[in-house]
Amino acid sequence: MPCIRAAQRSSYARLLQAGVHIREYQASMMHAKTLVVDDTLSVIGSMNLDPLSTNRLEEGSLLVLDHAVNDDLAQHDVADLTHAKEMTPDSAEIPGL
Repeated sequence: MPCIRAAQRSSYARLLQAGVHIREYQASMMHAKTLVVDDTLSVIGSMNLDPLSTNRLEEGSLLVLDHAVNDDLAQHDVADLTHAKEMTPDSAEIPGL
């Protein structure tokens, strides 16, 4: 939906200026929340990093300390990046740049 995408992108300029790399998955809407931290630690869950999710909604995340799980998630992340468009300060789709 265009209004949701515009709201999502409204924070991109500030994040990019802070050095965050942003990639939008193009194949479909992806709701997965996974984070590969290092060789062993992964985070898998339904939680968004916003006040509503952290303070009000009954969402959660699982911390996994397992090299095999971490390696599998990392391989999936790399594969997903082939279907993602990197947002840059020059991207016309980003308001405020």
